[in-house]
Amino acid sequence: MDMQTIVDQVVEALREAPEKAQEVMADPAGAVEQITGHRLEADDLASVAQGVLAKIGEEGGELQEKLAGLGDSIGETVSSFLGNNETFGNLLDNIFKK
Repeated sequence: MDMQTIVDQVVEALREAPEKAQEVMADPAGAVEQITGHRLEADDLASVAQGVLAKIGEEGGELQEKLAGLGDSIGETVSSFLGNNETFGNLLDNIFKK
């Protein structure tokens, strides 16, 4: 499955059930796997997160507010795989905290 399809599935799941935003914030990798059925590696998870953040950021509204800290959550997840990656979390936060 390509990354854009996964992004679209995650965004649609969040639109249908905004309360899933808390699950995505708490465990991004697990939430994406639960929604899509695909376990993602750190690099793919980062790409999906960036795509989700960008798509939700374009729409604004309640979901954007609920996912405002997702950059930190993904940054922490990626950091656990790759070592400290503060820059990535900051990049995602900048996308969302317009």
